[in-house]
Amino acid sequence: MASPMKEEVPDYHKIPIEELCARYNTDTEVGLTRAMAQEVLERDGPKIMDSFKGMVPEQTLVIRSGEPLSVDTEHVVVGDLVQLKGGDRIPADIRVIEACGFAVDNSSLTGESGPQSRSPEFTNENPLETKNMVFFSTIAVEGE
Repeated sequence: MASPMKEEVPDYHKIPIEELCARYNTDTEVGLTRAMAQEVLERDGPKIMDSFKGMVPEQTLVIRSGEPLSVDTEHVVVGDLVQLKGGDRIPADIRVIEACGFAVDNSSLTGESGPQSRSPEFTNENPLETKNMVFFSTIAVEGE
């Protein structure tokens, strides 16, 4: 689920999924409605700065109103359910709520070599260290 990095003391990686969904008016099965996604986009604007446009894919798959929808990456909003698979570049900072053999290459952020497994479990107070977060412009290397 796309997550903002605007909060002073982020807690989106450790609060219960139900609280996260309530905070961002989303649902783990159907995602945002298309109308709500448009409202958030109009309120917050695109998530992406011009200088980073070349670092992320132009399209990504989100679930809105219960249906998969390919959207321009700059139209991913807080509360979107984003589907990722090995080979995808991560289009936003995202909390993992479901995973199957999912791993990312965080070397561009952390210098760690080799795939880092990701899962829905909260494992660390630091959002950069917990296994339930993936970050903008890193690469999904396996799983989904």
